Amino acid sequence: MNSDEHQPYNQRRTFRWFTIILVAAVVMGTPIAWAVLSFTTEPRAAGREFVDALREGDFDKAFTMCSDELQQHLGDAAELARRTKQSALPESWWWTSSRRQGNEARLSSSAKTWWSRFGLSVTLVRQGDEWRVVRMASGIGGVRMELAPR
Repeated sequence: MNSDEHQPYNQRRTFRWFTIILVAAVVMGTPIAWAVLSFTTEPRAAGREFVDALREGDFDKAFTMCSDELQQHLGDAAELARRTKQSALPESWWWTSSRRQGNEARLSSSAKTWWSRFGLSVTLVRQGDEWRVVRMASGIGGVRMELAPR
């Protein structure tokens, strides 16, 4: 009996182990991925809502979404409006990176195309039950804006 006679059995055995490992990875990986994404869901939604409010010119809403520290630095919604450069805000984007450590979350998005490049980053802090923006930077091409307490 040579080794070629055992090959179909060995292939089935290898395929069976591969299937078991694949199923285990999916079963174990799905809840882990879900937990990681759900851990940053609230900050991601708050960051998007803030940037959308700025883009749409709703500075009163955006100002209420600023952290106490950033509100104190800006003073009022009129100053937020004065510092906002609409042309530095992307019209459409998705968060390409999100990280949360305790009561702080950092979100970012960036893209580079042959005609332009843009970047967007938002840092939020949890104050009470809400996520509030403490820092934001955005830029498209050569137009840039930054909101941050000094």
